[in-house]
Amino acid sequence: MPNPKRILKNLRNKIFDTLIRLFSKLLRVFGVVTLEEKNLIRLIPFIGKLDHLEGSVSLFGKPFYFDALKIDYHFYLFVIETRINQDCFLFKNITIENPVVLDVGAYIGFFSRFVLGEKKSATVYSLEPDPHIFSFLEKNMAPYENAHTFQKGVMDRKGQAELYRTNLWQWGSTINPEFAEKTGEGKDYFNASHQVETTDLDTFVGENNIKHVDLLVLNVPGEIEHLILMGAKDLIKNFRPQVTISVYQKNLENVTAFFKKVGDYCEIENPYTEPQSKTKIRIFSPSK
Repeated sequence: MPNPKRILKNLRNKIFDTLIRLFSKLLRVFGVVTLEEKNLIRLIPFIGKLDHLEGSVSLFGKPFYFDALKIDYHFYLFVIETRINQDCFLFKNITIENPVVLDVGAYIGFFSRFVLGEKKSATVYSLEPDPHIFSFLEKNMAPYENAHTFQKGVMDRKGQAELYRTNLWQWGSTINPEFAEKTGEGKDYFNASHQVETTDLDTFVGENNIKHVDLLVLNVPGEIEHLILMGAKDLIKNFRPQVTISVYQKNLENVTAFFKKVGDYCEIENPYTEPQSKTKIRIFSPSK
């Protein structure tokens, strides 16, 4: 005689699996959910147990994947309509036919996608240390032959670093322990995750046989922009790229001091402004 408890358990598991598949399908169809909906979703027992839910939208003519429990519709629109569509990193200043772009702190690939959407002949190297975020970056850049993704953090030297992941919805992570500890409510705000591989950009360029760089973009949480620049001195001296940096105000003095020491670089005006942000996007270009 069949065991009634086992039958009920199997039925419950089937219902659970069906709901997960249906919910994931809805996310793919509608793209994103709002922050308010996410809070309700997390109250549903079977959803609250999930680490992530994959959603997708169309971006520059191809599917663009993201964690629908981490990115809400308003954040997606903010990035696309303000940062990307307004060319906040001044990619359109790069007029050569086959530009090479280093996207450091590439997140899930918003800007890397924009580069290849604007200029198919470009080559993009996208670096992101967080393994969860990187899984979406890798998938989003897979359709492009001239896109190269690397799960690496970038500092002033090659090695290993602890990754600290934020509890916020759509930020990400940092490899600067001092920043992680002092931001927000200390260690309740950023939690140590695991060790990640790091590199400096001079080493990275040599290991990947990169012959020139035309645009270097640094969009990295943690007030480490000046350290990344210190590890890119040869790259900047030899290739003389445009350098676009999302700079924390507290770190701006260190960044400007670096370019004064390099010489033959000047800061150019960036028409893009981002209100209520702890960072400003600054553009440094080789002098003519």
